Amino acid sequence: MNPIREEIDKIAAELVSDTFSYPDVVCDPEHGIIPRCLIYEDEERDASARGAVVVGINPGRSGQRERAYYCEHGCNYTTVKEYFRQHLYRHAYYKQLREFLDQAGMSGPILWTELVKCESADGVKNLSVQTVRDSIDRYLVREIACVPADWPLIGISAKAFEILAYRFPRRLVLGVPHPTGARGGQYYKLMPAGKIDAHAKTQLDSLLNGGNPIASTFQCIGSECRFR
Repeated sequence: MNPIREEIDKIAAELVSDTFSYPDVVCDPEHGIIPRCLIYEDEERDASARGAVVVGINPGRSGQRERAYYCEHGCNYTTVKEYFRQHLYRHAYYKQLREFLDQAGMSGPILWTELVKCESADGVKNLSVQTVRDSIDRYLVREIACVPADWPLIGISAKAFEILAYRFPRRLVLGVPHPTGARGGQYYKLMPAGKIDAHAKTQLDSLLNGGNPIASTFQCIGSECRFR
């Protein structure tokens, strides 16, 4: 087994069986609501190419089908991986970010993860600083230690980018708009017609080849779109 996959699988098995008790998230295995969204994807990826760590804020609300699947097949990491393979692999979030990574020159393995591993509780729009801080120290720091130092951390949304930039100052951190969220229009400015904007691509090449632990996020101000 790939040594990175082996280490991530160990962490993820612990994660899925963990019991989170933060007031702003939900962890209820009895009803199929479990910590999730930690996936190491190396199948059909170029093992010789640079990989990336893609980090969202936390999982979206699970649907009835997903919860029922875990209840029926077991709340364990094997089940989480199988559900991802069957139902989430081609979800727009993963598909579109995979296309961005490939075009940006990060066609190696992908570590899909989140700052916080549990979905938000009803009525919660923003997770507390304490929940985010505890969750990062509990799992994300360990996950990132498993992957090569030249793999960029890709923060999905301005908030995820900012937190990663402050917490991991020795890593290259790139901010990318959420491809399916309320600000999805920003993603399509980064990827017009399904290809990275030419100016942004030049900047990305410089960032990826520079070898410096820079934090840079994609922004559009008026007609000017660039990594800043």
